[in-house]
Amino acid sequence: MVVRSRSRLWQWPGSESTAACGNRARSPQAATSGAVPGGRCAGQGSARPPGHRDEQGRGAGPRHSRDCRRCRGIGEYCRAVDPDLDDESRGRSLLGGRVPGGHRQEPCPGQVRGRRGGGINVARHVVRLGGQAVAVHTAGGEVGLRLNRLLDEEGVDHVAVDIHDETREALVLFEARSRHSYHLVPPGPQLHDREGRRCLEVLERAVGSCPYVVASGSLPGGLRDDFYAAVARRVKEAGSRLILDTSGPALRGALAEGVFLLRCNRTEAESLAGRAISGFDDARALNEHLLTTGAAEIAVTTLGALGALCSTGLGHTELYAPPLPGEPLSDAGAGDSMVAALTTQLAAGEDPVSACALGVAAAAAAMLTPSTEPFDRDTARSLRSQVRTRLQTGARRRDL
Repeated sequence: MVVRSRSRLWQWPGSESTAACGNRARSPQAATSGAVPGGRCAGQGSARPPGHRDEQGRGAGPRHSRDCRRCRGIGEYCRAVDPDLDDESRGRSLLGGRVPGGHRQEPCPGQVRGRRGGGINVARHVVRLGGQAVAVHTAGGEVGLRLNRLLDEEGVDHVAVDIHDETREALVLFEARSRHSYHLVPPGPQLHDREGRRCLEVLERAVGSCPYVVASGSLPGGLRDDFYAAVARRVKEAGSRLILDTSGPALRGALAEGVFLLRCNRTEAESLAGRAISGFDDARALNEHLLTTGAAEIAVTTLGALGALCSTGLGHTELYAPPLPGEPLSDAGAGDSMVAALTTQLAAGEDPVSACALGVAAAAAAMLTPSTEPFDRDTARSLRSQVRTRLQTGARRRDL
């Protein structure tokens, strides 16, 4: 897959979302603020480096021109409201209990500091797939400053929305002997009403030329359950398409407004359905309900090692996960990887099933990496050819 345009990903305070800018000007602001020095569009090879922007978009980073034909109409917008900074420690083994002389400790070969949050991860993965992402995220205190610096060092273009509380810092323990990862995630920051309103204001300014907006992750404390519903309304008013990946009350509120595409895992699907989702037939009943009620135009339910079911107005397609070429290390970043690949493909003009197939392959590739480290692009593309699809036929077996 080749994405000829550049994407803009935005991450917010306690949840995450991603958007990609395709230079499709729908407003005077979009028409007048897209030019880069020298009149060349960043999507056409501008060497302008990525970097940190303020809430008005000022600062380093690529800009697009309304006349850029290679970039027009392609892109995603990603939003994350609750990012966190990961400190990852790697050791041979984790031991419980006490031993004579105190606690026994195994030597820890290394510590890795990373950045996490659905919107930020989606942005990083879009870049890995050849797009250009702008992660719009909240940042507070010293941890927020470190998060900004790490994104700068990684070359991810981003916009930070300042908040009063400290950005949370999570701990990831990777045990080499068992090849297991343990994620210790404390509660995130509390957002004030004015901070939530500022996030929506930044969204309204940013979404004008972005055909896709991705809202990913749970909401932080302090935000109303209908926050994503407000996002869905603004995205529709801007003429863009919302891709949603969240859970709980925030999910139900957004679905009441209706979204373009919903991606939910088995746990989220079971919460919506009120019963177990054990396979493709159960997923089909839920997806049909979402489509017929107008909650989503496209429904993608992932089923772990089984794969995913992609449902559109044209039918239901089973996508079987490919066999892994190595030992799985962590599934922490699989969902974000799938959303990034799926959205990048949609922005490039692919049909939903083909886009979902690369998403399934990217999720599988992500399981071969520890913690939320980015998947290997070549591995994802190799696994794509091994994703089998089957169009379901006949009436559904169970009603929701």
